[in-house]
Amino acid sequence: MANLEKVIFDKGPKCWNRIGIYGDNSCDLLVSYDHCKNCPVYTEGGRKLFKREIPEELINEWTEQISSPKEIESDSQESLIVFRIADEWLAVKTVSFKEAVDSKFVHYVPGRTNDYLLGLTNVNGELLMCISLSAFLSLNRVKPLENGDAKKYKSLLVLESSDETYVIPVDEHYGVFKSDTQNYTKAPATITKSETTLTSNTFEIGDRTVSIIDTNRLFDMINSKLKW
Repeated sequence: MANLEKVIFDKGPKCWNRIGIYGDNSCDLLVSYDHCKNCPVYTEGGRKLFKREIPEELINEWTEQISSPKEIESDSQESLIVFRIADEWLAVKTVSFKEAVDSKFVHYVPGRTNDYLLGLTNVNGELLMCISLSAFLSLNRVKPLENGDAKKYKSLLVLESSDETYVIPVDEHYGVFKSDTQNYTKAPATITKSETTLTSNTFEIGDRTVSIIDTNRLFDMINSKLKW
């Protein structure tokens, strides 16, 4: 287009919004270009948009954002699954946690069911051993909703070791919680009195003291108790 600057001057700023396809369609150049996006005037308008001088306050804001140190999550943070058995609040690391399930029947296994092995339960089509964490921690047992050869428990957690998966009944499932290991303290006697200590650390959630279960020790104890 000859003398583009003159045409732009004649048409006025942002002519596409007034006389172009976004306006009243009265521009004579629409006959040649059909659409403003094909017109050199529209293209030049886009170029000028990117050639505009950036306001100093915006430059300062961008500079501050780029130069600010990136926030990195502390290495001392741990993700835990928190739950309750009897009056004790407990937790396991999420790396050992698979899922939480509700209202499951645990079936008695003749000659095998004992204080530690409650029986077998079906989780997603797979028969899993149901373990009494209460017994390992010397706590009051989780009470089933229904008794009999098959006991129904309200809430259960599925835990995974490197080679086995277990289910444990709990009285209450709190959910996932992130805790800072720098705030851990020694576990209370109600937990450490168990035959083999399964936890040595606690942390606080509000007015609740939560004891962290060492799942590696727990899985070792389960294996030793379930040797048939």
